[in-house]
Amino acid sequence: MVLLLCGIIMPVIAAIAILTSQWILFALVFSPLFLYLAIKRPFIFPFGAYLFLIPFDYILVIGDDMQGATYTKLLGVMSIAALVLSGLFEKKLRKPDTAAFWWSLFIAYSTASVFWSINTDLAYGRIETSVGLLMLYLVVASYRITDREYELVKKMIAYSGVVASTYAIVTYFFFEITFANTLRASLITGSRDADPNKFAFSLLIPIAICINEIITSTSTVNKKIMWIFTGIITLAILLTGSRGNLAGLLVIFTTFLIAMPKKRILIVAMFLPLLAMVLLLPELFINRLSESYATGGSGRLNIWSTGFEAFKHYWSFGAGLNNFPIAYDQFVDVYTFQGFTRAPHNIYLGVVVELGLLGLVIVGYAIYKHISLINISLLQRNPDRVFMKACLFGSLISSLFLDTLWTKSFWSLWMLIVMHNTIRKSEEKNHLIT
Repeated sequence: MVLLLCGIIMPVIAAIAILTSQWILFALVFSPLFLYLAIKRPFIFPFGAYLFLIPFDYILVIGDDMQGATYTKLLGVMSIAALVLSGLFEKKLRKPDTAAFWWSLFIAYSTASVFWSINTDLAYGRIETSVGLLMLYLVVASYRITDREYELVKKMIAYSGVVASTYAIVTYFFFEITFANTLRASLITGSRDADPNKFAFSLLIPIAICINEIITSTSTVNKKIMWIFTGIITLAILLTGSRGNLAGLLVIFTTFLIAMPKKRILIVAMFLPLLAMVLLLPELFINRLSESYATGGSGRLNIWSTGFEAFKHYWSFGAGLNNFPIAYDQFVDVYTFQGFTRAPHNIYLGVVVELGLLGLVIVGYAIYKHISLINISLLQRNPDRVFMKACLFGSLISSLFLDTLWTKSFWSLWMLIVMHNTIRKSEEKNHLIT
């Protein structure tokens, strides 16, 4: 009876707290449950909640400021503490693979660049974010996750993409809320909004998970649900008008198509609705595709050419972490500059300008080592290998056009890979024993 009453009353109180923005009330009501999960199921809460909220990160700023710490960041800190404590008490911690060393080296080198940065304040401003992302990644890489926990994490990521996409679609079509008075959809609430490009980037992993479920699931019901989820997320990505993430989405489909020849008819069937949606999209999206050449990708070619000039000057050690805008200003032609933001819009150009060739080599090797983790397997068949490659290649292609390096979505990719590797090692160990 008590459990029944709690099951009825708690959701009502939670709904009231959310609608009235009484987050303290929400926390008080659910604090016993959160505490239990943090102790017994840290991969559900707080880590699962952290992953679930990643697409919403840009609108979940704590307080009334437009920028600053977010609730997602708070959950990230809680995840580090919960996983470390759980790992110590339950003896689930292990030595991470050597792939983790290369991201650690990259963050260490980035931090050291403070000593030769053009603007040390900008460099210091990035260190907290970079170290925080690395710490969570290392904890996840060191934790002996179970297959059940891994599958649960994937489901939470997929559902987060569906919920965020549904919100964006509903506000776009029914409330006609768009980003910065354009025809582009995004996550928008009140005066807060998410950059459509970064929002779309956060949906690439969720849609790859849904596609993988359609291909590999043996449940007809689950397949149908995932078909719907894939359509919802695809529509949301297209409505953002993000050309870079459309390229990433196409790469994800192509990776599945090439790697799974026996499922090509099914994958093509999933691809056809994408083409149909493009024909039904608002005129702005079609124009953005057709005008890409004329505008140089919304000024990206102009930024990249200037960035290349900065690279020729800072190729050795770089201009310093987070100092691309300063280096850019030194070489920009004020008469041809089109007024676009001076972020690099390409993580590889950003790294090589800020940290030099050595920084780019370290990033490249970190990516290579994680690709190796996906490829190495004693088992003949592991469907998740294709899914992980699709996520990785799609994200890397999108990162040619976006500044994704310090986003939580970018780092969640590497966390998924090391979690997949932990499961793979456990499966191979059991396979050898049997």
